[in-house]
Amino acid sequence: MKKYLFLILALSILFIGCEKEGVYNPNKKIKRIYEESLSGSSPKRLSQEWTWEKKQLKKIDYYWDNQISYTENFSYDNKNRLIRIEDYSYGDRYEIKYDKDGVSKIEYYDDNVLEGFYEFKYEKSKVVKITITEYDDEDYYKKTTKPESFISMILPIKEVKDRIRSKNTKGNYVYYFEFEYDGNNLSKMKEIDGSWIDEYTYENYDKKSNPFYSNVYSISEGFSKNNVGKVINRWDSNITTREYEYTYDGKFPTEVTMKYTGSGGSTSVYRTYYEYE
Repeated sequence: MKKYLFLILALSILFIGCEKEGVYNPNKKIKRIYEESLSGSSPKRLSQEWTWEKKQLKKIDYYWDNQISYTENFSYDNKNRLIRIEDYSYGDRYEIKYDKDGVSKIEYYDDNVLEGFYEFKYEKSKVVKITITEYDDEDYYKKTTKPESFISMILPIKEVKDRIRSKNTKGNYVYYFEFEYDGNNLSKMKEIDGSWIDEYTYENYDKKSNPFYSNVYSISEGFSKNNVGKVINRWDSNITTREYEYTYDGKFPTEVTMKYTGSGGSTSVYRTYYEYE
């Protein structure tokens, strides 16, 4: 399980212009996503291909070496709300539940066994806290897990499994994400795990509309109305930064370049390309 939270949060969901909770009603629909490392030998490659039926996203094919590695399928209720994400290859699924505020709970199942759940707290229509509970399942964490999931655009699940496995935790495991805002933009996010606090601050927003913005589905940058220019991550005595540049075609980005600077001063540059229907 890769610890690549900075990339996962940056991708988020590209569903735009939706005010009704749980309803996918995008003004522009992604067709393909490509990724490229500008710091190494990794060339531009196809990462995802999205299939739509009218305004509903029905599946995402994930690619590796230009071949489909696995597919996630999406199900909706009669209110057009996403209620299930399922991958038959890996045998896992996510069940999404709602209340009057929006997404209230997400349950994660592996081989039909409930492995954990994620609970949302709102204040004034904004998510202010996510509580994550993971059940102890030693056999599950020994399994090979898939490298990427659509749900990671909603929750930092990759980080969850990585940390549990490294800590070899026994029994249920609970930790939190807390969020603060400056107007309609996220200003701070904290991950609280016992005495461990991982803090992110968000700066240098532009005036353009953030295409990832959604008060229901996305996390981190997706909680902001405008586009963030810099994210600073602090834990213990370590500091890392992510700096973003955007290339637009009208309101929608066709390229997002992210420069990551590690606590030791080393840098890496990544670029994500978007194609639309």
